[in-house]
Parts: sequence; C-alpha cells; structure tokens
Amino acid sequence: MADLSPPLPSQSSASALVRGDWSAAPTVALHIVGRAGIIAAGMAVVGERDAGRLTKNALAGSLAIELFVLIHELVNQRRA
Repeated sequence: MADLSPPLPSQSSASALVRGDWSAAPTVALHIVGRAGIIAAGMAVVGERDAGRLTKNALAGSLAIELFVLIHELVNQRRA
C-alpha cells in the first residue's frame, strides 16, 4: 500500500541543501531552532529548570536529528 503522507517539512529543505542549494540553509537553521524549542519544552515538562542546560541539550538533540536527516537525504540521493 502506498504511503500517502507528505514528507516532513525538514525533509525538503534538507534535500535541497544536500543538492547544493545554499538558499535552503536558513530554512534548515529554522527547523533546528524550532525542533530545539519542542525538545526544550519536553525537557521542561519533565523537570529541567536550568536554562543553560536546557538550551545546550535541546540544541544538541536538535542538531543530532538534523544531522541524521541530512545524512539520510545524502544517502538517498546517491542511490537515485
């Protein structure tokens, strides 16, 4: 059965960046910051109150996810 769900928003900008379209870099950066906000909110809910740790850990988690997305796109484009 075909997957009818659209790709995640970060996939299209990651794909463009991997193809060499540097105009996608600001969008990738916005996805990193937005994702870090979601991660930080979750960390705050479970009790993290130190703003420095919250920011550092949320950004680190978001960057790790974005790195995975970029590598995934790179691998897929090389297969195509």
